[in-house]
Amino acid sequence: MTNPDLDAAAIVAEQRARGVVARPHAGGARRRRYQALPDVSTDDVIGLVQYLSGIGGQIELRVLERDLQMGADDLFPLIEAADLLGLADLREREVIVTPLGHRFADAALDEQKTIFRRAAVNQLSLIRFIVRQLETSPSHTADAEEILDELRHSFTGDEAQRQLDTAVEWGRYAEAFTYDDTTGQLRLDEEHRGPADPELQIEPD
Repeated sequence: MTNPDLDAAAIVAEQRARGVVARPHAGGARRRRYQALPDVSTDDVIGLVQYLSGIGGQIELRVLERDLQMGADDLFPLIEAADLLGLADLREREVIVTPLGHRFADAALDEQKTIFRRAAVNQLSLIRFIVRQLETSPSHTADAEEILDELRHSFTGDEAQRQLDTAVEWGRYAEAFTYDDTTGQLRLDEEHRGPADPELQIEPD
């Protein structure tokens, strides 16, 4: 990150490719069905986007690392999360907030959640998969263990659980679905799917 001769976007792409190993099977390595979600909290992603928007929306990575006093291992996942959600772009050695990111940073809480929900469902294959499972279920519910079994086809055991934990946290914040810690059951959050957000504009894979 601090080396001006390196392309930070290429480093992130390499880390994405190497970060999670698909579960092997008899025919060799299985192609991952879902992109890996960075292991970061929604609060930290929101804080990053709001900070970047507040300083003008564009900053060099080495300056951002210095200003936030964060190492690359902590900062890169946050930037990747913002990038995946379409709230920021990583271009060579700079992080640039997108127009959607600026809107998100300035929005009230309810609008922030709506933006996050639409971005997560439309752009993150794992969140989209969970929402589709809930939509097609007659009860609009699903057992988290069944989702975890599906993830084990794409991720190692420990990583599958981490991916589910991250997806649940992001989905709960976005009010796309709820999760009952006692029963281990996910439920579609229909309360927040009003006229302004009727189908989340889910696009086919």
